[in-house]
Amino acid sequence: MCGGFTLSATFTEIIKRFEIDTAIQEELYNPNYNVDSLQSVLSVINDSSKNRAFKPLSRAPI
Repeated sequence: MCGGFTLSATFTEIIKRFEIDTAIQEELYNPNYNVDSLQSVLSVINDSSKNRAFKPLSRAPI
């Protein structure tokens, strides 16, 4: 498999590390030890003034 990765940090670790101001509900976050290229994962977005964390609803194959 190409492009797979691991997302093992806790929700709290991500919020602290990226100094997140706005985030999804913690219950919507799931660590995943075998993320593949078609799965939705937590994303951190910077809009030039703050960091936000959200999880896309779906991801279309490229």
